[in-house]
Amino acid sequence: MKKVFLPFLILFFLANSLFGQINVELTKADKASYKLFQEKKWDELIAFSKESRDNDIDFYYLSYRVGIAYFNKENYFLSIWNFEKALSQNIYAKQDKVLISYLYDSYLFTNNTTQAAEIVGLLNSDGVEVANPQKIVSSVSIESGYSFGNLSIDKRNQKNKSNYYSEDDYYKNSFYQSATLSLNPMKPLNVQLGFVNLDINREKIFLDPKGKTTDDYEVKQRQIFFGFNYALSSKWSASASLNFFNYQSESLVYDSFDIVKLKHVYTPNKIDDQNFILSLGINHRYKNMNFGGNFSYSNIIDFKQYQAGLQFVWFPYGNLDLYAIYNIYGLFNKNNNEMVSKLKLGYKLRKFLWIEVQGLYGNMQNFVDDNGYWVYNSIDETDLRTSLKLDFIINKHFSFFLSYINSRNLHTNGYIKNLGDEYQTTEENYYQQSILGGLTWKF
Repeated sequence: MKKVFLPFLILFFLANSLFGQINVELTKADKASYKLFQEKKWDELIAFSKESRDNDIDFYYLSYRVGIAYFNKENYFLSIWNFEKALSQNIYAKQDKVLISYLYDSYLFTNNTTQAAEIVGLLNSDGVEVANPQKIVSSVSIESGYSFGNLSIDKRNQKNKSNYYSEDDYYKNSFYQSATLSLNPMKPLNVQLGFVNLDINREKIFLDPKGKTTDDYEVKQRQIFFGFNYALSSKWSASASLNFFNYQSESLVYDSFDIVKLKHVYTPNKIDDQNFILSLGINHRYKNMNFGGNFSYSNIIDFKQYQAGLQFVWFPYGNLDLYAIYNIYGLFNKNNNEMVSKLKLGYKLRKFLWIEVQGLYGNMQNFVDDNGYWVYNSIDETDLRTSLKLDFIINKHFSFFLSYINSRNLHTNGYIKNLGDEYQTTEENYYQQSILGGLTWKF
């Protein structure tokens, strides 16, 4: 009996000694962190918390105090992470109005009104009424823009005169308008309703032995967008969208050669097609970073394409003053597979002014972006797109933006050098310039 009891007795004393040592370490860490907190030495407190956690010392008041330290350093994403950690370490923490108030403000300072609305009820007691930050009608936005190309039609015509036959389809300019309504029908759900109108002016020129045939025509595209974002938890969210659009155009195409009249015949070709894009996404927030994945399926003028992408978002300062967003996409269709990369950098220049630069690289034929809102289905392929955007925040309700976009597109020319030769094509890059502006009103 003594032989059996002795090992258990040894284990008991070892466990008791270890537990006592842990209590001593926790007490020391609690006193040290409280002293730094009282002295408002935020940098030292943050450094102390990292060292303590590296040694597996972590507790409710440490998370609470470090959350406040990060808040005072305006690192709101890490303050959120610590406050949420504190809530998970103490079941009674939700009753602490100070903690909840700090967390509520951190959510607002990071534009996370959905989570702020989730906890606003914890602040509304004892005669204190805090307004719900999430309105049923959240915001309304309108945008408009003009684009033009730099490809010289006269130079192309001079070059084509040496050919027996040639045909060109030139981009001239385009006009764009959109309107978006953002709704919050229930706390975890945000709904976006959008309408986009795009009018593209193009010109076809046919050169043959009988002379020149021109056709100025217009491509019309109308889109109706439904977007949904659902907060699964404070760290996870899911998105889905459906984009319906109508594509219309009517232009001349080569039909045949009239052997009686000895001339080429061109007939109108009318397109009136209904298209759609389905997009799904998932996003996870961790400290001052976001990780996400997305998938979309598009059927554009009977051209089916699948697209999968990954997203990484980083806020180096722990707030919205500086951010970097990187996306990589794979595009898969029956003809070939392509890859598109996207990088966006944003910086707060002044209290009222943000600057944002963006670059996309890769074959963007029928590429889908921004949860299915944008689709790059131009006749001319785009392989490079850069932009500069200025956001002006006038007050808590009103803001506007100005944006310049430069796109490198591919123009294709078809020709027959001499009578009896085969039909050939040549390609030439040109640049499309766009100027956009928009207004947003937040309720």
